[in-house]
Amino acid sequence: RYRFKGGEQHSIAVDFANDGLYIPRLRGKASGTVRRVDEQTLSAEMVLSGITLYFFIRCEGGKTAELFMGEKLYDDDSLTLAEPEDIRFGGIFRTEGDCELRVSISAVSMAHAEELLADESRSFSEIRADADRIWEQMLSRIEIETDDQRELEIFYSNFDHTLIKPVDLSGEAFLFREKAQPFVTDVATMWDIYKTQLPLLFMLYPEISEKLLHTFLQFGKEYGYYPHCMLVSGNMGIESKQARMLAEFSICDAYYRGVKADYPALLALSEKDAERYPDFFSEGGCEMSSHTLDMAEAFSSLSKLAAVLGDTTRAGKFAEYGTYAAKAFDDDGMMRADSWYYEGNRYNYSFRPAHDRAARIRAAGSLANLQKEAERFFGFTEPENFDSRFEGFNNETDMEAPAFLHEVGLRDRMCEVIRSGLDCMFTTGIGGIPGNADSGGLTACYLWNVLGLFPLTGHDRVILGTPRYAKAVMHLPGGKDLTIERTGGDSIYPASVSIDGDDLPDFEISASRLQKGGTLRFIMR
Repeated sequence: RYRFKGGEQHSIAVDFANDGLYIPRLRGKASGTVRRVDEQTLSAEMVLSGITLYFFIRCEGGKTAELFMGEKLYDDDSLTLAEPEDIRFGGIFRTEGDCELRVSISAVSMAHAEELLADESRSFSEIRADADRIWEQMLSRIEIETDDQRELEIFYSNFDHTLIKPVDLSGEAFLFREKAQPFVTDVATMWDIYKTQLPLLFMLYPEISEKLLHTFLQFGKEYGYYPHCMLVSGNMGIESKQARMLAEFSICDAYYRGVKADYPALLALSEKDAERYPDFFSEGGCEMSSHTLDMAEAFSSLSKLAAVLGDTTRAGKFAEYGTYAAKAFDDDGMMRADSWYYEGNRYNYSFRPAHDRAARIRAAGSLANLQKEAERFFGFTEPENFDSRFEGFNNETDMEAPAFLHEVGLRDRMCEVIRSGLDCMFTTGIGGIPGNADSGGLTACYLWNVLGLFPLTGHDRVILGTPRYAKAVMHLPGGKDLTIERTGGDSIYPASVSIDGDDLPDFEISASRLQKGGTLRFIMR
């Protein structure tokens, strides 16, 4: 809806070739045809980033005017950009007052785009009200008990940003031969969301989670591997050096949270997915040690899933590949110094909870050595040394780092790091998060930590930290609730935690147990 001062003529230009926030070298040039369908409607068939998209746009309160290419206007009824170019390309509506644009987009056909536009009979106000209602339903899956309006604003702002992606385009599966099937996209980017955002979706939203697993499965069948980044694009290699085998972690996370999928088929495709990285097998590790760790930890996760599914052959083979994680570390217990790191340095990547905790300690020489390095990294010792220090909650390499303190027996330190990060790094307004939201990865990291939980991706394990609220309720699928209660004062250190009266002395709980609901009670000391 556009509002203009009356009595003057105004123009709205629709640029069908605009790549939005993405720079041309990542997205590619555009080509296509734009047409004036009638005095109120434009259509366009465009090839954008290797994908053909069909647009229908009707202007209620305005009329179609010229078409344009670059800076030049045309009075023609159609205009074609035959060769891919990086240029403005579209049409103009003119209006002398308020107007509304109704836009439909299809990846199937122009006829479908026209049908979508014709089928929508609601008014702008009705659509906006329905959108508000749907968001309210989605955000009500978690309720927190606090009288602090600032806390409410921060929590639900982070929750809102966590749920923006992925996008449900079922019936518009442009990457597959058969378009009319469940499909989600804008899975951007796996290395940001697989640790925090996707486990939260799997826990609370089975409807979108099942479609994501179906998308993984179908993608694996048609392309022979799992994607790290799915945009509305034909380019699957964006940031291909960032990480490896991340979908496998999410497949395991979904299984533990009860998401329905064909897990034997997904497991088999995981083995095929790994074949595109022959260096891991031939060299016993990758050139980038973070890739070695990605793949080894993925195989350890898959091994446990295979065992549960009764696939003993793959369970044994994958467990062996999981031992390659040791090859990612130097004798000091930190990641290899001779490796290149995509973001940060060897220390940013070193504090990552692993399946084989004992092997991790052996790599450092002793538990005491690992504890000493962890305390230095988090700034508890050598406070004047800012080299290779924890950067706070600002990137995917740091999201699970505080949970590593739990792994090495420094639980109080973990609670202190998390509380300091939540108090000092998240606030209200623009810039309310301490880094890139990363498709919901960072905002979901906040949500988990304020609830007193942190999932270890690929594991059937959730670390128990410090709940920020006296009470929170997560409304799970099937009408079950997980109630999180905190009693015993304002301390940040739990003295004990129980689920439905059963003590959790290790301050851990399985994701599969959490999914059953119940009352998780923290008693603070």
